[in-house]
Amino acid sequence: LEDQKLEDSKQLSEQILTTESEEQANIEQQEPEAPVDLWQRLRDGFEITPEKLPYTANKQLNRYLKNPHNLNILFKRSTPYLFHVTEQLENANLPLELALLPIVESNYDPLAYSPSHAVGLWQFIPSTGKSLGLRRDRWYDSRRDVIYSTQAAITYLKQLNKRFDNDWLL
Repeated sequence: LEDQKLEDSKQLSEQILTTESEEQANIEQQEPEAPVDLWQRLRDGFEITPEKLPYTANKQLNRYLKNPHNLNILFKRSTPYLFHVTEQLENANLPLELALLPIVESNYDPLAYSPSHAVGLWQFIPSTGKSLGLRRDRWYDSRRDVIYSTQAAITYLKQLNKRFDNDWLL
């Protein structure tokens, strides 16, 4: 009986090792996924395509085109946050152009502060932040928290879109 148990144990061990080896071989044979080009992902998710850009938008565009160095600085500054913002917008089924909004609002600086007391990546003023559930006290201001403020921005953008009859350009 003990010999039978020993034999069964050996067979079970061999089966486990064989299965593990086959699984490892399958994993090794799979091609690695190509790295995601975040900028291409953003372009693929663009939905707001006006026929003609407003004068102020063209003015900003020309300012960036004349100063590519500044644009490169902005892109580097956005690197720690852009993937998260893009993911959240995509999960919310919002146009991915909106991931570029913090460039205009704060230069993608979560510590940005304006004279009107707007703070963070999305530049929420205290009353708007409060209405969106962002906590603010002596020690903590969630308007500066990229995760919480991005969720609040998505909520706010959805509210605005609904309010303006789904017209993102208003």
